[in-house]
Amino acid sequence: WVAFAAGRMLVGLDAGQTEFDTVEETGGEKTHTLTESEMPAHTHTYTQPNAPTNSLTVTLPTAAVVQGVTAGVATGSTGGGAAHNNLPPYIVTYMWKRTG
Repeated sequence: WVAFAAGRMLVGLDAGQTEFDTVEETGGEKTHTLTESEMPAHTHTYTQPNAPTNSLTVTLPTAAVVQGVTAGVATGSTGGGAAHNNLPPYIVTYMWKRTG
């Protein structure tokens, strides 16, 4: 006997799914950092306390330092809501269940 599948969950062979159609195929990941396209679409808002109620539109470059802003500021929408990997590390195996 030898150790097998250390740090991986076992997944039964499934010829109908490309990720699980080959014995001892591995995949998944222990951690996953979302890319911008995988994040849900969203904006970031900054509101200056006691700001006047009149409207002001400000366009900021990336990593801008804003001083003396006296109105609410919202960034443009970012994020694409794309699918992302959500499988822990796995290895494909044959599995049988005794029925008799």
